[in-house]
Parts: sequence; C-alpha cells; structure tokens
Amino acid sequence: MWWNFFVSISLLLKIEGEKRWKLSIKFRRKGEAVTVCLSKESMPEAILPKQGLEGIDLKGYTVIYAKFGRFGETEAKELHNKIPHAIIIYEFQWRNGFGEGVILPENFNPGRVRFYKSAEQEEADAEKKREEEVEVLRERVMATIPGVSIRAYFDDDSVVLVTLEQEVFSDWSVRAKSLQEAQEGVDRMRPIWEEWNTRGLEAFLRHSGKGNPGNGNIELIPSPLGSKRVGVCYDFGKQMYAVFEQQEDGSWKETGTVRGAPKYR
Repeated sequence: MWWNFFVSISLLLKIEGEKRWKLSIKFRRKGEAVTVCLSKESMPEAILPKQGLEGIDLKGYTVIYAKFGRFGETEAKELHNKIPHAIIIYEFQWRNGFGEGVILPENFNPGRVRFYKSAEQEEADAEKKREEEVEVLRERVMATIPGVSIRAYFDDDSVVLVTLEQEVFSDWSVRAKSLQEAQEGVDRMRPIWEEWNTRGLEAFLRHSGKGNPGNGNIELIPSPLGSKRVGVCYDFGKQMYAVFEQQEDGSWKETGTVRGAPKYR
C-alpha cells in the first residue's frame, strides 16, 4: 500500500516537473502540420532549441510519430532500424508510468532545423506586453487625475480600474483603456462617489462608535448603481450593515440595520 502511494506521488511529481520543461515539436504528418510536446530531457543535443526558444521545427525532415505500450523504447528502435532515414518521435506507456524520446538518423544534418517560440512563450510575451501597456496607462492616469486609486485588470483587453481615494468603496470603478476614458469616467462618477462617501462615512461613525477607519475601509454593498437597496458595513466582524433604500423621488433614506449584506433589489 505504502509502496503504491510512493509510486503514485513520484509519478505525479515527475509529470508536474515535465510540464515545466516541455518543448514543442512541429513536423508534417500526412501532409498536415502537427505539433507535439515532449520533455527537454528526451531531446537529442543536435535538435535542442537555442537562445531560450522552446519550439523545434522539423517540417523539413521525414518524421515518424508513434505511440507504444510497455516496451515502447525497444519498439521505437526496431522501427528506426526499418526506416533509418527518418526521425522517430515516440511516446509509450506502461503500468507504472510513461516515456518518450526522439531517435535521429545516422549522420543527421541539423541544417534544416528551425527554432521558434512555443505557444506558451508567445502567450507569456503577450501578457508581458499587456502588463507594460497597463503600467504606462496607470502612470499617466495617476499623473493627470489627482486623488484616485488605480489597479490593473486583464480580460480580453488591458485596462485600469479607477476610483477615488476615499473611505467608502464598492463595485463602481471606472474601466478605462485610455487616459481620455479615465478622465471622462471619473468626471461622470465623481459626484456619485463623493455623495456616497459622505453618506456612508456618517453612517459608519454613528453606528460603529469608532473613528474614521481610513481610505478603502467602509464597504458599500451592493453598488447603488444597480440596486435600490444598499448596505454600509459598520461592523465587519459581526457583518452588520446600515441599510439605505431609494425612494420614489430618487433620494436615499436609511431604513434600519441588518446582519449580512443586503441583496440586489
């Protein structure tokens, strides 16, 4: 039992380790470009990528790709003996693990081997570029609009989320991909932010009996932008909220306190 556990853990660690050292190999199979990933340790020195690249382009060679069972390495060598002019790329599995490798022809000429950035490297480069763009935008916004809090946000686009540096916070940030968008958004939202900061801070001081907690320490939930009933948290440990409800004339009135954050209404 313990031996099986040890083997399982060892294999798991091996798998995780190899994921971090996989190289991409491109070759042609039945006229189509195919990409497989093998561990760096399974590559012959002659085709190891240079200059930190993680992709190997073998489309200029005859390549045989095969999968085997328990005696995969032996079968791969037998296949190589039958087709000595081809590069053999193989993977195999047995009861307690797996293996892989590449067999090159004798007198192999690496002149047609090309190296490239793997998909993971391309993705990492794109992510780095996005981070740099956001940092430039963040610095421009900070230098232009005083008194704001800015954080990066990554989804399909690189943007910054902007709010005022004030005690009350909620889900109401300005999402901006440019300095102009940030300026216009802050101008539009500033009256709402300041209104609720005054209202929320007053409710916090009155219900909690404490002093000013500082910027970003009073939660307003849900956002008044999408709900007619919101709560100002004045005791985080006990999850106590002062409740405000929007009236028919658009004004807000405090209507009591509750335990637990109010729901959208």
